Amino acid sequence: MFRQISYIRKADIVVLDSYCIPVSMFHFKNKPIVIQMWHAVGLMKKSGYSITNMEEGGRGALVAKVMKMHKGYDYVFASSKACVPSIAEMFGYPEGKVVHQVLPRIDLLFDDGRIERTRRVIFEKYPQLANGKKNILYAPTWRARNEEFVKNVRALEREVDFENYNLIIKFHPISLHDKQVDSMVFVDAVRINEYNAADLALVSDVCVTDYSSVLYEFLLMGKPTYSYAFDIDGYDKNRGFYVDYVNEIPGGSKRTASELVAAIRDHRFDYEGGMSFASKYVDVPEQGCVESIVRFLEGCVDDERAKRVISQLS
Repeated sequence: MFRQISYIRKADIVVLDSYCIPVSMFHFKNKPIVIQMWHAVGLMKKSGYSITNMEEGGRGALVAKVMKMHKGYDYVFASSKACVPSIAEMFGYPEGKVVHQVLPRIDLLFDDGRIERTRRVIFEKYPQLANGKKNILYAPTWRARNEEFVKNVRALEREVDFENYNLIIKFHPISLHDKQVDSMVFVDAVRINEYNAADLALVSDVCVTDYSSVLYEFLLMGKPTYSYAFDIDGYDKNRGFYVDYVNEIPGGSKRTASELVAAIRDHRFDYEGGMSFASKYVDVPEQGCVESIVRFLEGCVDDERAKRVISQLS
């Protein structure tokens, strides 16, 4: 944190992808322009000020106030115009502070050279995934409580036909802090921690998630993507969604492992509906995400310089 402070003091622009204590709580004499891009693309489960005092992952309202949660930003990024109202609510800013910019990592989904290199590295490390069977990737989100989660992960492994499929399980990094999850051992499934879900999707034929925004990355890659939402009722009650999860998620949500595996086996996935859903919440700019962000940052610097000149002249 002290190192952050020294950098912030010297910066013209600070770009964040999470809550940063020095930015929100401390006063800097020459305040830089602060941009919050956040780490999740699109909209899915509620977060930030939308869930204060809620059971599933929400901060206490008093703690948020004392810690000045998400204060000090000049702009907040949203991945499409449809996301703007919800992003404004999440961070506690007026919609005029929210601008349409998509996370730079989305450009990587369309980098053919990187895709081929990533596939080669993963297959070299896990040759059993290149055995001619279809690869199913299961990448669930984090949960505050994991009793029901562990039971349903076990059910998924039991239902998969390992004569025809490989099952890759990629737990959310925070989930691994729970001993019940971290100690899980699988008989047939392959558990992988060292690659992110989007990279593992490159070696997968089918992707499965639940309330994670990685869903959008899977869909943008054209991967058939299914929702395994065994705890949807409780999750909706204790946290909630920015999207109409039950009615909007492509292909609908599957509440049991048997229902999910049957849908995968029968290829019941609506590609057109999936792309329509993804493009509604992740509107990728024609020039690419990185180029668009760089232009925006340059504009911020130019605007700030102009303000300083005007201030000095007056």
